[in-house]
Amino acid sequence: RYLSALLQAYFILKPIGIMREDPFVMKLASGTRRQPDIQVILNDNPHTLHPTYMDGPADICIEVVSPGSVEHDRGVKFKEYEQNGVREYWIVDPLRNEWLLYRLNDEGIYMAQHADSDGNYQTTLLPGLVLHVPTLWLKEDEFPNLVQIVETVRQMLADA
Repeated sequence: RYLSALLQAYFILKPIGIMREDPFVMKLASGTRRQPDIQVILNDNPHTLHPTYMDGPADICIEVVSPGSVEHDRGVKFKEYEQNGVREYWIVDPLRNEWLLYRLNDEGIYMAQHADSDGNYQTTLLPGLVLHVPTLWLKEDEFPNLVQIVETVRQMLADA
C-alpha cells in the first residue's frame, strides 16, 4: 500500500503518467496477459491505454512477492517483461526484505540497479521521486500516513 500511495501522490503532483493496480491487465505482444501488482504507464508510452487494460507493456511493473509467487515473479515474469519491453521491473520481496530492480539497457536486457548508500533509489522514468527502500520493510503501523506521503513527495519535487 505504501508504494501505491507514494506513486499516486507523485502522479497527482507531477502528472506525467498514471499508476494502475491489480487486477488491471497488461496485454503483451507475446500474447501473454499479466496483472502486475502495480504498473506505471507514462504519458509518452507509445502503446494504447484502455479503461480496463494496457495494450502493450507498461513502463514500470512492480510485483510484491508472496510465498506462492517467488519462482513466477523472479523467473517467468522476469523473462516476459524483459522480452516484451517493460522498461523497469521492480520485485519487492517482504519475506526476505529484498528489493530487486531491473532496467532495460539499449540491447533490451535487464540490468540490475541499486539504491545508493543511504538506501535511496531514483529512476529517470520518474524525475524527482526518491524511493527510500528501507521504508518498504517497516511494519504496517510504522508506514507514513497518506498526508505524510503527500508532503514528502511535494518536498521531493520542490527539491528536484
